[in-house]
Amino acid sequence: MQLVEPHDLERRIERAVEAELALFGQEVVADVVDYINEPHGGWRIAMDGTLANSVISETDIDRGVVSVSIGPTALHGIFRHYGTRPHWAPIDPLKYWVKKKLGVSEPKDVDAIAYRVQRKIAKHGTEGDPFLSEPFNERRGTVAPRVADAIATAIGGRVA
Repeated sequence: MQLVEPHDLERRIERAVEAELALFGQEVVADVVDYINEPHGGWRIAMDGTLANSVISETDIDRGVVSVSIGPTALHGIFRHYGTRPHWAPIDPLKYWVKKKLGVSEPKDVDAIAYRVQRKIAKHGTEGDPFLSEPFNERRGTVAPRVADAIATAIGGRVA
């Protein structure tokens, strides 16, 4: 049996956990993108691909703690996920939404619908659609066993 320096062992474990969490993050990102692109209640969250294309995962090691972060980089992503309080929404993005999501092309109709949506948001806010939570929660229970297996492999052992 060969002895391993504690520092080397620590690095092996960190690398193994980081690799496993990176793989986990990539899998969750794929699930999130699928969730965004699938219809829910008759509607798809996806509109033009901006949100789905912005979902990323990143792993980080800070003082021996390995973590994975998963989320969108698109500015509207957090508001789409959680919803918003009542506020006066800018009209141009609403016009774009009316054209893309609703398929309305007549400028007069686009304006009328966008202004109605703007008033509704000002009165009620927007409802969120937790597109990150459901896919993450479906895989959440797999993290600990996967990390345990990665550690066991890194140190040359087996998980019972």
